[in-house]
Amino acid sequence: MKEKFIITMVVLFCIVFQLFAQKAPQIQDTWEMISQTGTNFDGSPIKTDVSKIKQYKIITPTHWMFIVKNIASDTVSQGANFGEYTLTGNKYVEKVQGATTDYTVRVEGDKFYMKGALITDDGRKAYFDEVYKKVPGVVNTNKSIIGTWDLISSYRMDGANKVMDETGIKQIQIISPTHFMNVEIKGQKLDKIMLGSYTTANNKTLPKIILATLPIDPNLKIEVTNQVQGDKLISTGSATWSNGGKSEWGNTFQKLSPKSSKEALSTK
Repeated sequence: MKEKFIITMVVLFCIVFQLFAQKAPQIQDTWEMISQTGTNFDGSPIKTDVSKIKQYKIITPTHWMFIVKNIASDTVSQGANFGEYTLTGNKYVEKVQGATTDYTVRVEGDKFYMKGALITDDGRKAYFDEVYKKVPGVVNTNKSIIGTWDLISSYRMDGANKVMDETGIKQIQIISPTHFMNVEIKGQKLDKIMLGSYTTANNKTLPKIILATLPIDPNLKIEVTNQVQGDKLISTGSATWSNGGKSEWGNTFQKLSPKSSKEALSTK
């Protein structure tokens, strides 16, 4: 009887140990890529110069998004993608347009490690070994604006006149407790990217841009007022530049559920 008890306890210990070992890492955060190596689809090596190529990734409980920009280029060279993911233990899978990832992930301190393959729908594979560092930020208490948002209408002010923006623009914005990231598409072409941190004061959201398509004015001041009505986020904002220029705008977003996000953003 004593031997059976000991065997039972050993088995239970092993099961508990395995479950603990397979516990999903805490990947939900904002990350800056600090290393990327790998092998391309054609077998050529990948080694990204992160002093020139800036890539950031934001992961929420339901979605991920990354933006990348060559800050050393004289012309705008940028990229982005967005989608849903599954995390089972340390197995992280992203579904992107025309491909699926198969990554093993772990978090150690302020570092996030991703290693695995990008597999196209026709079976081609590229391999990546990426390391990210956590981007610091202030945790904001306004939880109502946190989520993944799909732009449904926008306008800009021209003097006293409200001018509706052109149709055919798609914008996805992710807001976490510490950062925001958005990607804008015109037609099928990536047009704008942006990442920033933000604070809140007196019902105002005060963004601070970290990376964007255009050069950042260090003295740029932005104020945004956000209202959440059901599944809609209504934002009105103003920006003032160093040269005294000012712009005002308004955006209305609809919150994305996992089911509604699959076709929300695609580029060629």
